[in-house]
Amino acid sequence: MAGLYIHIPFCVSKCLYCDFYSIPVSEGVLDEYTSLLLMEIGLHDRNRPIDTVYFGGGTPSLLQPFHVLKILERVQRTFHLSASPEVSLEANPESINTGRLQDYRDSGVNRLSLGVQSLQDEELRALRRNHTREVSLKALSAARQVFENLSVDIIYGIPGQTPESLHRTLLEILEFSPEHISAYELTIHKGTEFHTMQSGGELTMPDEQTVEEMFLLIHETLTGAGYEHYEISNFARPGHRCRHNMNYWLMGPYIGVGPSAHSFSDKRRWENHRDIGDWAKAIRRGLRPIATERQLSDRDLLIERLMLGLRTDIGIERDRLKCTEKVEMLIQNGHLKCEGSRLKLTPRGMLLSNRITVELLEGIWC
Repeated sequence: MAGLYIHIPFCVSKCLYCDFYSIPVSEGVLDEYTSLLLMEIGLHDRNRPIDTVYFGGGTPSLLQPFHVLKILERVQRTFHLSASPEVSLEANPESINTGRLQDYRDSGVNRLSLGVQSLQDEELRALRRNHTREVSLKALSAARQVFENLSVDIIYGIPGQTPESLHRTLLEILEFSPEHISAYELTIHKGTEFHTMQSGGELTMPDEQTVEEMFLLIHETLTGAGYEHYEISNFARPGHRCRHNMNYWLMGPYIGVGPSAHSFSDKRRWENHRDIGDWAKAIRRGLRPIATERQLSDRDLLIERLMLGLRTDIGIERDRLKCTEKVEMLIQNGHLKCEGSRLKLTPRGMLLSNRITVELLEGIWC
């Protein structure tokens, strides 16, 4: 089974921290864009088994429910959709209400991912989000009424955020009992407004020790509430892990449609044109809009399996690593744990995941 990612690149405005490909939405553009998506989906192999569909962005909830219905109907006609697929749609709080959510549900969406990010108005203003705490709470209430599978996104490490304000956000979100919570550390990427502000000394971020405290606070609060910390940034109630993202981390095949979307299958990775004009031009010519592609070697695949596996609570096979002294040191330092034949990061190890991954990659060939 494979996953299908559908990129919706439109936003009302761009958040200061965002480095994803997105463009301003305009009247009539969503109809044209949906038509092009239908054409691109039709260019793929017929009857390929698909288990998950994920509408990401951008702001997918700018699509009207009838757009979503059209896309899912084309997916159904093109691919072999499983009997009980996971169909996720990302939404921003200001773009939804109970009626609209019910229409999405009737269109075939069965999992909503709500981008709350924070429930503190000053932190939302710092991120330049288009919603307020009050709007978020109304959206959470509406989503809880309609969807049995609800995921909520939050961000930590926001300018001005403290562990105490983060804890208040977590406790209020838990009152809605979402099945899934994603918690992402705010990262400053080149090309974003935050990067420009930081370079000019206009942005003060929480220090590293405070961010580490926030991460451990999230882990303790959510695991204490019964959530499984199954990936560095993701928590789920038992039985509600995101199937689509698990497929990524387990290196299953997936197809991406839309500008800048990535795909992986049969040891090959490819990426669509990032520019929407180049993407559309290829599709209108009846061509797959591929900008770059790469065939992976066995060594490449091994590296990716280690990097992705170590992000999850599944971990990696210990016998893949030759440098046992390095592994033992990481275990003694409390950064790794060994369960049976598998090595897994501890919560404190997750704080140093990039460095530990590099060390373990060296250990494959030492």
